[in-house]
Amino acid sequence: CSNVPGYTEPMCFVLESASGQKQLVEEFVKYLTTISRTATALLEDLYKDYDIDKKLFVYADKQLIKRWEDHIHQLPVISFNGAKYDINVLRQYLFPILKDDVNFVVKKNNSYMTISTDTLKFLDMMFFIAPGNSLDKFTKAYGAK
Repeated sequence: CSNVPGYTEPMCFVLESASGQKQLVEEFVKYLTTISRTATALLEDLYKDYDIDKKLFVYADKQLIKRWEDHIHQLPVISFNGAKYDINVLRQYLFPILKDDVNFVVKKNNSYMTISTDTLKFLDMMFFIAPGNSLDKFTKAYGAK
């Protein structure tokens, strides 16, 4: 589930047959992309009064604008220990689906810390919290259910 209006309920993707992995990952990515487009439209509407004349900015400012635009257009896809497990399980099907859309990948050994596309950014929370945390401790600390 997400915090994007219209997508706050959990969505379950079920593998119907042993040969359906690719289709399952395709449906998953399509669903995430739909959420991303909805979130982008909501954010663009929210910040429409802050329209920027990009011609007025120097190079450093243009980099900042690019980072802001990436932030508006990329949906964070958060996992907990996904870098070592989930992404490795999905990668055989995920990377061919994302194909040329991948902007960059941050990999540490066999762990995918970040996979960034124009519309999605896969992140593993394990790299952004203190060592020794578990999913249970993390959800209790932030009041998640």
